Amino acid sequence: MCLTGRRIKPDEALAYGLVDQVVPAEELRAAAMKLAAEIAENGPLAVETTRATLRDDLAAKVKAQTVKESMAQAALLKTQDFAEGVLAVRERRPGNFHGE
Repeated sequence: MCLTGRRIKPDEALAYGLVDQVVPAEELRAAAMKLAAEIAENGPLAVETTRATLRDDLAAKVKAQTVKESMAQAALLKTQDFAEGVLAVRERRPGNFHGE
């Protein structure tokens, strides 16, 4: 997904394990409340510890990756492939990239 930039449909996200379930928009709130109630039935210390473990150092990691991504994008803006990509989109044709 990261390498193609292709958007995925909800059923694909479910198959990949990126989401827990897919529901129609009008059922979203009810489904979220049902999941929240299921989580709330668990021991609060276990839930808090699990959340803390999953989020540990997350902000620092996101910041580091954002800086890294920004530097990579700045470098890529200067390439011939970037210029070709912009031109290809403008001309509504596939890009002719050379890794330069």
